[in-house]
Amino acid sequence: MSKCTGNILIGLMMSLSFLATPYAGHHETGGGGHDTTHDQTTDAACVDTDSCPMSHGIVISINKELQKITLKHGEIANIEMPPMTMVFNVSDPQMLDMLEIDDHVMFHVESINGAFMIKKMRKDMH
Repeated sequence: MSKCTGNILIGLMMSLSFLATPYAGHHETGGGGHDTTHDQTTDAACVDTDSCPMSHGIVISINKELQKITLKHGEIANIEMPPMTMVFNVSDPQMLDMLEIDDHVMFHVESINGAFMIKKMRKDMH
């Protein structure tokens, strides 16, 4: 084996060992990857939904059949998500019954196994 091939193999093995090593802290995904630090509930102190951090959003669309809602939202600090518009699952489909397009809402979302789930939501009378 040439010296060049050996160096390439060593570099490759080091890269693979890094990927296999668990990383306890937060990491950036570089845009297209999946950030596994958000795969579980991130609010250890959030024992019940009354003490959970809430975020503001505006209802863009509602899909009661699929139990999903699209919100244009501000920053969601508890899952380190910047402002954007996106679709969320809801844990209780009855939350959708009280809402209409363009309603302002306060909501609490958790990342559970890679899916963003709204656990609590109420109209915001801004």
